[in-house]
Amino acid sequence: MKNSTLLVLAVSLVASAAIAQVTVNPNALDPAAKPAARPAPPPLAAPAAPARPTAAKPAAPAAPAVTIPSAPPAAANVPAANPAANAPSPPGTPQTMPAAAPAAPTLPPATAVPARPAPPPTPVTIAADAPGSLTTTPDGARLTFGPGRADMTPASAEAIRTIARAGRTATTVYNVTALAAGSADDPSAARRLSLSRGLAIRSLLITEGIPSTRIYVRALGNNAEATGSAPPDRADIAVARPEPAKPQPAAKPTP
Repeated sequence: MKNSTLLVLAVSLVASAAIAQVTVNPNALDPAAKPAARPAPPPLAAPAAPARPTAAKPAAPAAPAVTIPSAPPAAANVPAANPAANAPSPPGTPQTMPAAAPAAPTLPPATAVPARPAPPPTPVTIAADAPGSLTTTPDGARLTFGPGRADMTPASAEAIRTIARAGRTATTVYNVTALAAGSADDPSAARRLSLSRGLAIRSLLITEGIPSTRIYVRALGNNAEATGSAPPDRADIAVARPEPAKPQPAAKPTP
């Protein structure tokens, strides 16, 4: 009990001393006591720069492993060539027929193209008073004209039509050689005149049904070699009838 009383008394004394120290007058404080220094503010640190992301480098591909064989690979199983397969088969051996060939493509029908019509025949001048006459020759006929003229008489024109009717076959060919007198200074004038005479005879043959493809006209003009001793103002008609081809004898069988 005594100890408790002493303890309470000590606590009271300590509390009284503490209360005595509390005042609002700073001069009443212990002059030797110095206020505690304020802690210095921490230095301002500069903001750190954001770190740049570092691009990750792709890893280098690993080198493929090379396996060195200890021995060369075995040869492929290739069937050996059979020379007997290409050898000709003995007589009497049945042959294997190959597969049928593909059918040929069907072609479209040909397009009919109209043929170009033949040019109309040259008009023929027939005059009753035309000089000249027509005479027969061993291979046809000879028609004479007046100097510088290409017309003919009705009798001469009818004689040419008769020649065409007599030789109207599929193989008869008519060769017309026309000439004309002229001077050596102007050979083209004689050639043009001889051409007019040859075309007049050609027109009469065409009107009688002779195809133009079987009529050949040669205009020689004042050709001394072709004229010879005959009159220069003329036209010779030669009718050629080729002989039919003879049948060839049949070939004899070889023993």
